[in-house]
Amino acid sequence: MISQYEPETESGNAIPLVVRRYAEEIATRWWRRHSAYIENPRTRLEEVIDFDESIDAFLDGLEQSGLSGRKFVEQTVLGDAPDVSADIFVALALAARSGEESILDRALEHTQALPGMPQALEGLFSWSREPLVSATLLSCLGHSDPRIQDAAFSQCHTHGKSGASHLANLVNGPATPLLARALRTAGECGRVDLLPAIRDWASQDQDTNGAVRYWASWSTVLLGGANPSSIATLRSVAESGATNNGTALQLLCVALPQDELIDYLQSISSSIKPSLLVQATGWSGHCGYAPYLIEKMRIPALASYAGEAFRLITGLDFEMAQAVIDPPPFFDDGELTLTQQMYPYPDADQAANWWAACQDDFSKEHRLLLGEKINAQRLDDILLGGEQAQRELALIHRTLSRPGDMLVPLHAHSSIQWLRLQQLKGKTI
Repeated sequence: MISQYEPETESGNAIPLVVRRYAEEIATRWWRRHSAYIENPRTRLEEVIDFDESIDAFLDGLEQSGLSGRKFVEQTVLGDAPDVSADIFVALALAARSGEESILDRALEHTQALPGMPQALEGLFSWSREPLVSATLLSCLGHSDPRIQDAAFSQCHTHGKSGASHLANLVNGPATPLLARALRTAGECGRVDLLPAIRDWASQDQDTNGAVRYWASWSTVLLGGANPSSIATLRSVAESGATNNGTALQLLCVALPQDELIDYLQSISSSIKPSLLVQATGWSGHCGYAPYLIEKMRIPALASYAGEAFRLITGLDFEMAQAVIDPPPFFDDGELTLTQQMYPYPDADQAANWWAACQDDFSKEHRLLLGEKINAQRLDDILLGGEQAQRELALIHRTLSRPGDMLVPLHAHSSIQWLRLQQLKGKTI
């Protein structure tokens, strides 16, 4: 791949061992980023900024190493580890930094057949909004390889692109392997113009591909077009053991009117996992669940979930309030979920005392998020300074209040997130 690039002068300071270290650091850190930061429910944007800047610093070093860097990347991608998306990401990111369309095109051509290429390409699209990368994303929307199309559609909202006619043709056309992805992208990009067709897919019979019906229903609700079919599908998924059951239930908790939601959660209280039901009460924002959550804090397997749900509603930070106790000794760290590992084990007695003293300060008439009535300013503050799970919940609230807005890409490079959040300022619910 690199051998076909235009010749360039090698930096006099390019030490092979250092070049190798730069490339390996980029690959390792990029690979770790998702699990260590993006999937960590307690990560704050400032932490992602620091981590992303460390990756960019190594990219700077690799770029400055000149031909040595490019040769090493060629050997890694085409020789040592041809199936590792992290190494392919290094190659694509380095090519994109050249600013030359021909260089990036050749990098794409030479990595296209590699198994990890689609994930790496999606990573590139979520990493940079430079004109060359945005232009490449647009060209990939019509690519002959559906894997590449999928990667491009997945990051349209990151680049502020609507998917244009490529997306419209998929949503309005017959079922294809890309249809579920297209329906999801329509919701992420605020394509209210496609709502009639999306609702049609959400209303298909049970024989329709489950992913198609789910993402059509998800986008229908997100775009402000909720109807009985879309709600029924989300409920079906929420009550199943499917991968998206938590995502579906969270959207329902925000989208359903409060009285309807309370009745719904009561109706499924014995049919879904107790931990998911506890989380749902937190997503509801209804302070009437506070006593229920305090009791769940006394159940070891549910305590961490209940503590965080209580915080989402009331704003009580158990760590700041020194209301944390050690979990029972029989808890095995290897068996704990991510939520149980990340969140503290709350002191139920202290929570009960605090609630007895403060409950009159909370109104059951309004949904709450971290102890305050939900409004545009509050949501913006959480999107900027909250923890990752709180930001994702705030984003749903904000999107449902403004159908047609593109989603803030909370998995993208922190600089992209920051700029997008600045653009939101001044918008009100």
